[in-house]
Amino acid sequence: MSRLLYAIERRVIRDCLRSDLGPVDLARLNGLPIDAIAATLPPAQPLAPTAPNPERARWQLRDGYLLDHLIDHVLAAERTASAEAVADDLRWVETRLAQRGPTAPWTDLIRIDTSASPHICTKGCPVTAGRR
Repeated sequence: MSRLLYAIERRVIRDCLRSDLGPVDLARLNGLPIDAIAATLPPAQPLAPTAPNPERARWQLRDGYLLDHLIDHVLAAERTASAEAVADDLRWVETRLAQRGPTAPWTDLIRIDTSASPHICTKGCPVTAGRR
């Protein structure tokens, strides 16, 4: 029962903060833990000259929660280009495959909705069939 109450309290506090903060402050607040985590990771270079720069070796994270929700938190911080750079990096894809299996990288990619990054999996993939 205490886990349920904690989850409800957490959601209530989160919703109150979201309604009180404006979009700029909310994005800044969401960016704080992303920046703190990034500071603990080594710098990284893109795998190819034309690939986006992942900035930090986020594929070295080992915490399940962070691996599962990093893309969500980066997007909440309004850093779409950074989320794209991470999710499109083959080192991240390899980590997610090992961690959660073949649907994990797809789940990360379909969370990012940009015209700059057309998703290779829209209609024919079992994960995203019927979603667009």
